[in-house]
Amino acid sequence: DRKLWDILLQKVVPSGRNVFAFASSDAHRLSAMDNGWTIMLMPSNTVDNLKECMKQGAFFAGSRYIKNTPDLVQPVITNIAIDDKEDTIAITAENYLTIHWIADGKVIHVGSEIDLDDYSDEIGSYVRAEVFGEGGILYTQAFTLDYDGAPEAENKFFFDWGNVVKLFADSILYICGKSELFCKIWFALTHNDAFAK
Repeated sequence: DRKLWDILLQKVVPSGRNVFAFASSDAHRLSAMDNGWTIMLMPSNTVDNLKECMKQGAFFAGSRYIKNTPDLVQPVITNIAIDDKEDTIAITAENYLTIHWIADGKVIHVGSEIDLDDYSDEIGSYVRAEVFGEGGILYTQAFTLDYDGAPEAENKFFFDWGNVVKLFADSILYICGKSELFCKIWFALTHNDAFAK
């Protein structure tokens, strides 16, 4: 997912947008529970604050790998300082082992602070950080960069084939829905307790 996220960031950020990272457990079994989470930076726990965090990207995604265990303490980011004059970003964290800085899908720096000028030949339109700890990994949102020579948006024609597939599927369902026989079979299958078990 992180590879796909980086590909999307490379394509979307030059057009003036960002792609925020959310994480949750895709639990199809008990052992996969609590492997992903999202930490919202809300002043208080309200729906309005949650919505505002989601709009602004004021949250961290978190995940665990197989070697991470829920019994170990997760890393916590306590501060992020951006210095526009010095072109630096510094992360203060607790319970962490290392911090990786990623640009265009590649780790370009390891450490709690990055000087963007030192990596100007490796950075495109964003940089993001992954904070590794024994109890998991936290992902910052991408820090979008605007500077002379930054990548520009690609103006390529794009056709969304998903709309064609949806139209085809909707048409089949519409036609089948008009069939009395199909409706009786569908009702029997969906309302039969023995079949549902």
